[in-house]
Amino acid sequence: MLVEMNVSPQARKKNPNLPEKWQVRAVTYQVQGKHKTVFTSLPREEYDGELVAELYHERW
Repeated sequence: MLVEMNVSPQARKKNPNLPEKWQVRAVTYQVQGKHKTVFTSLPREEYDGELVAELYHERW
């Protein structure tokens, strides 16, 4: 699912060229019976939802 999020004022202060909003993908998956949702800018064409879930699960 695509989600539109605000770019933080802190980030915009550091870089005024950033847009006010940006689009991210929300990927929801299950770990030990619990639903987890992560937000990513990784392109869907290269990283399907399952791969994003694996990457985030390894990272955290």
